[in-house]
Amino acid sequence: SRTFSGYAKMVREPDDTLLPGIWGELSSRLSANFRVHWLKQCSTSLGKADHIKNPLNDDLPVRRCRDGQELPSSVGEWLWRFLW
Repeated sequence: SRTFSGYAKMVREPDDTLLPGIWGELSSRLSANFRVHWLKQCSTSLGKADHIKNPLNDDLPVRRCRDGQELPSSVGEWLWRFLW
């Protein structure tokens, strides 16, 4: 999608019985699914956040991080304030 879709809070532990196989062939390479509660949904171009860097990923822009990449709390707060 080339966009940030928003941010969510994980509300349950991963559960092997939650929608098994939903990701097709990729499912076997992923961990169990888990439920989230969306706190903010949006569609913001990834490039608009290039000024936000992740020091835990060689100071690359946060858009260059993998899904699930850890962020320092200060960077996470900066990102969610930007998306708000």
